[in-house]
Amino acid sequence: MHTKVFSIFVGIDVSKEKFNVCAISKPDSIIFEKVFEMSKQGFASFVDSLSSFPKDSIVLAMESTGCYHLNLLSFLALNDFSCIVLNPLIVKDSPSISLRKTKTDKIDARSIACTLFYLQHQLPSSPFLNPEFRDIVRERENIIHDISRIKNNIEKLLNLLFPELERFTNIYNDAILDLLSSFPSAKAIQKASINTLNAFFSKPAGRKPKLSVAFLKELASNSIAQYWPVNEKLLIQSIRELRFFQQQLKECDEILTQYCKCSSIDVDIELLTSIKGIGQNSAMHFLAEARFQGSVPTKSLLHTVDLIQAYINQVKAKLKVIFRKEVMHI
Repeated sequence: MHTKVFSIFVGIDVSKEKFNVCAISKPDSIIFEKVFEMSKQGFASFVDSLSSFPKDSIVLAMESTGCYHLNLLSFLALNDFSCIVLNPLIVKDSPSISLRKTKTDKIDARSIACTLFYLQHQLPSSPFLNPEFRDIVRERENIIHDISRIKNNIEKLLNLLFPELERFTNIYNDAILDLLSSFPSAKAIQKASINTLNAFFSKPAGRKPKLSVAFLKELASNSIAQYWPVNEKLLIQSIRELRFFQQQLKECDEILTQYCKCSSIDVDIELLTSIKGIGQNSAMHFLAEARFQGSVPTKSLLHTVDLIQAYINQVKAKLKVIFRKEVMHI
């Protein structure tokens, strides 16, 4: 199998608020090390820092971090970068492990970049993120735009129906959304009894709003809002739409997470450990030897690769069915 030739290896260590990046040409030759915010501006600055290199010479890797890496991975996929998601155990067992004796985000990014360098001859020549992945990413972007549009509508409607509310609480708190679904204006809250309103604030699930029922009643009584019955109905409908798309976004993220697991080196580990007598540690060492030492594939190894490819094809087929079902519900 021919492999694509890369000259720039970029390791990314992702956290909730930021991501550390290390770009190398080889383990002892660091091109740059930087930290970027987990934001649109941070993403743009990151891409700008790579702009002096041909895009097809760059390969990027990050560890699977639950959900934190998905936005960045999706952004890079949409911008046609070659990306791979690594199992943290692969990075741990790579020759770059000596870098991780003192653990910091900066060292983690460098360790991921070095692991990627050692894995380069095992990388496929075809795109790492195939069209199915990009379809899911684009659908996710559409859902995010829909959520943003609906939130704008909700805020405009509340500016008529209860303009004071947003100054004192998060209007997207679940309890507040439940409240507005039943009492969609200051006028409606004025008419509601204290006991009825208390019921919306005493539900066990979700974060409780900071304002009290008594303060809410007072706020509604002093509101400048007038009576807008049609807009009340529109607000209720918008809240329903918002919750629908939020659920779609959650399900889309679950599909992406599953896809990342199936497309990364996790598949090799799962398949090897399914063989009786091979534990996770044995599988890790086997893969480390096969990948990092450049050993010649044996018949046994080639048979294992065939099994892995068959498994990947099965998973992709299942994901395709799941994705089509999701699109039908949107």
